[in-house]
Amino acid sequence: MARRVNIARGDARALDFADASFDAIVCIEAAGDICVTEQDKHRFVSELHRVLRRGGHVGFSDLALRTCPSLEDDRVLRALLYHGGAELVTDWPALFARHGFSIVVRRDIIVETMPTWDSARAVYEQRRLEVIRRHGRRLADRTRAQIELIPKILANYAIFPVLSALKG
Repeated sequence: MARRVNIARGDARALDFADASFDAIVCIEAAGDICVTEQDKHRFVSELHRVLRRGGHVGFSDLALRTCPSLEDDRVLRALLYHGGAELVTDWPALFARHGFSIVVRRDIIVETMPTWDSARAVYEQRRLEVIRRHGRRLADRTRAQIELIPKILANYAIFPVLSALKG
């Protein structure tokens, strides 16, 4: 596969490729980290549209929020995900549609992502003593308490869109 795949580093909001360079693009769980502002999100989807050939597909998924969380829940998200809730509020399918894509498949798999947090809690508990040694009991206890809150916060506010979009 290495002979057929070329890995290039760059800014996904300003891709260094010619127009209509690709038949397909896959972006899995990265857009929210790349795109914090609304302008970033529009630039990103616009760039995907620009470098994709007519009839090309985009496979996309990422965590997003439907609405801004309460201030208390926002502090938890910021502490663990390094993003405030307002940065994560995005209707990705609508954004893709506004940039000329047709949504072929759309699913919300937030419920299917919840076991990730069970795993995070288990790993954190397993390495609890190490965390206490490195960061102190106070920070370790606060982080563990925040990890416990994440599933409820996500259930209240989050979506995890998985979509296939077609450039017409």
